[in-house]
Amino acid sequence: MTVTVGIDLGTTYSCVAVWRHKYNRVEIIPNEQGNRTTPSCVAFSDSERFIGDAAKNQIAMNPVNTIFDAKRFIGRRFSDDIVQADKSLYPFNITGGLNDKPMISVTFKDEAIAYGAAVLGAKLSGDGDDMVEIEKMVKDAEMFRIEDEEHRKKVEAYNDLEKYAYSMKNKVMDPSVVSRLRYADLKTMETAIELAISWLDANDVGDVTVLVEKKKALESVCNPFIAKLYG
Repeated sequence: MTVTVGIDLGTTYSCVAVWRHKYNRVEIIPNEQGNRTTPSCVAFSDSERFIGDAAKNQIAMNPVNTIFDAKRFIGRRFSDDIVQADKSLYPFNITGGLNDKPMISVTFKDEAIAYGAAVLGAKLSGDGDDMVEIEKMVKDAEMFRIEDEEHRKKVEAYNDLEKYAYSMKNKVMDPSVVSRLRYADLKTMETAIELAISWLDANDVGDVTVLVEKKKALESVCNPFIAKLYG
């Protein structure tokens, strides 16, 4: 079973969601702080890079090197009126780059660097060898895939037992079958079938191994009698 993951790299906040087959719903993956949304924020210092909540939490101490709302500049030219109007509203420096591309200048490890908005978005989702917020949440979603796969196997085993039990129940209610079976054999089948159905009613899905064994036990009772009918 494949895992279906959706990533929203938003202008202000980003999040990762996964489709849970087990619960038949979408579930938002929390980040390391337990929040279901992560600030679309990247910060640089003289020693490291911060992502998400960590970047947002230090913005007051390092405003010129903390980048947010960078998505607003993707696909725009530095000379665009909206870029010119907006650049004065941000604490970080926005300059014109190659082909009039807006570039955001920061100081990282005592070195001046200019990034395009799309590159900063990539840094939020993880680049190089970094394991950052969004990438980590995608890894967490993979763990749900394993859980959902185990649940799918349980449901399939449960359905297999249920389908076989009710198929046999219909058989022992069929007049053409009843007339050809000995009374003792019919009662043996009926008892085994009712026990299996009662167990299913009392157990919600259950363990795969137990479900498989229950089906094998019911088959060992019913199959020899059915084989005699068609042998």
